[in-house]
Amino acid sequence: MFTRKIRNQESDPPVDILDSNDVYVCSCRISAYNDTMMRLARIPGKGPLPVIKAKGIVKARGHDADGQPVDVKGTVRSSDKDLLCLTNIKITKHENRRRHVRYTVQEPCCFLRRGKLYTGRLVNISLGGACIVAKTKLKLNEDIGLKFQGLRLSGETIRIMPGNDLIEYGIIFHAMNQATLDKLQDELDAL
Repeated sequence: MFTRKIRNQESDPPVDILDSNDVYVCSCRISAYNDTMMRLARIPGKGPLPVIKAKGIVKARGHDADGQPVDVKGTVRSSDKDLLCLTNIKITKHENRRRHVRYTVQEPCCFLRRGKLYTGRLVNISLGGACIVAKTKLKLNEDIGLKFQGLRLSGETIRIMPGNDLIEYGIIFHAMNQATLDKLQDELDAL
């Protein structure tokens, strides 16, 4: 078991609640925490928390006191749309499963969805995927085409993180031929 404490200050990054496939569900804040109990509260202005039956298992991702990512697992004591109380807390070091280095970009982008062109902002990109933010509402597992440095990359949404005005999307790229991979790597190396 990982023994370092999880961060729970107001200014700390939120805790992300995950589904059984480790896909993002929503973000929340820790309102109380000790060795036996953790209370997760809805962030004002954000959507409601998922209501989960008592004794159900919840997985979440947060950060320890040193800012390192940690995985949290606990048993639901009580749950409503504003507050989720967990017991039997286990905190373990998060193992990064990404295979590719991500490059921060922060530039405007265009993406194609069902034959129509939309605009957004490319946050980061790797050989395996990208993160974009846009006003356009996409569905989970929706196919899109992304334009980057003259390349046309196809992929699908695997993570959706709603914000106040913009929505953040995690995109995993579909398989590419070696020539496209080489061109993308050249563009990433030039960043």
